[in-house]
Amino acid sequence: MTKSHRLTGSLHGYLTQPDAGARAGVLILPTIFGVNSFASGFADRLADAGLVAAVWDLNSGLPLTTDYQECIKRARTLTDESAGRMIAQWIEALRAEHGVRSIGLVGFCIGGRFALLQAARDKSIAACAAAYPSIESPRLSNQELDAVALSFEIACPVHMPASWQRPCHEPGHLSGPDPCAGGTQRAHYHSEISRSRAWLHASPDAGRQRGGD
Repeated sequence: MTKSHRLTGSLHGYLTQPDAGARAGVLILPTIFGVNSFASGFADRLADAGLVAAVWDLNSGLPLTTDYQECIKRARTLTDESAGRMIAQWIEALRAEHGVRSIGLVGFCIGGRFALLQAARDKSIAACAAAYPSIESPRLSNQELDAVALSFEIACPVHMPASWQRPCHEPGHLSGPDPCAGGTQRAHYHSEISRSRAWLHASPDAGRQRGGD
């Protein structure tokens, strides 16, 4: 498995892939805590399953921190538009530089919000999973788009894992292997890896059908 903590240019994050390469991949959009051990570990497990896996660093290279208030402060500098541009750059890099032809999104909390928005905007996305997506009502000042309304425009299969659908704000989630850590989550993650792999290796026509659980 080949790992890298940063791509060239303006892209920041974590990339891992099978040594033999792969034509399918997943872009992980993490919580406000960024590319922590859970996010990179989740990517490693996807690479073990035969996928190129990348984690977008929503903090653009700032030092990792476990201070919740600092993470909130950083997250509120992001807008739906600026996040969308960075995510689109990652998607393009996975295609152009790593030969990925089929791309899925997995988002957690604020990343879940951005996963839904990106899947609505980019019809080439093959699959989307959103874990406890951060959707405020009324929206925060930096949230220009209505993620709920736009989610109805998503063309690819969408999955919102039941065991992930709860907030993840406690400091203990920063260093543990799984956010919202519990014994049932670990088995569920491996199940989701298998499901994601099946989606991403499906025929192009399958990716154009609306789906979900």
